[in-house]
Amino acid sequence: KLKTKENRNYILQSISYQFQAYQQIQDGAPLRKILENITRASYMSFNDENVSSSSNISTTFTNNCQLQSSLWSRVGIPALADAMIDVILDQKDMKITLKDKLELIMRKAYLEYDHGNIDEAFELFNKHKNSIQDNLILLRIWESRELLLRVKSFLNRNRLRVVSILLGK
Repeated sequence: KLKTKENRNYILQSISYQFQAYQQIQDGAPLRKILENITRASYMSFNDENVSSSSNISTTFTNNCQLQSSLWSRVGIPALADAMIDVILDQKDMKITLKDKLELIMRKAYLEYDHGNIDEAFELFNKHKNSIQDNLILLRIWESRELLLRVKSFLNRNRLRVVSILLGK
């Protein structure tokens, strides 16, 4: 029913394409289809005429970069996964919510861990933990993700007793 350009909501279409790409990643669809939807999502989010007045662009662009980072990480191209996270974290003029920024930092820590930089990964967690001490919801998410990374680290080193203590079993 969207026949005129004035009635189109590019942000919503971008979110829809992101969701389709996410579903295709989960279902194991061909890379070509996933990339088509990610490209469409990027185009829609940047083609919006109200981008300068819309605060939703930073959220959709952030989610798009996270989705692309996840895709490149799964495909096995870690340099592009890092680049997509760095694109967002290096933006000084873009207003990113605290939750989105923390999700990006957590993803960056996991990428550092996957590269073998274990100390840097835990340093990222420790460095930004103070900024969320007041927000209990974000603190719980933060601590659970950090715990998962610690468990993964101990499992990789065959320290099963420590893992059982951490998991409370």
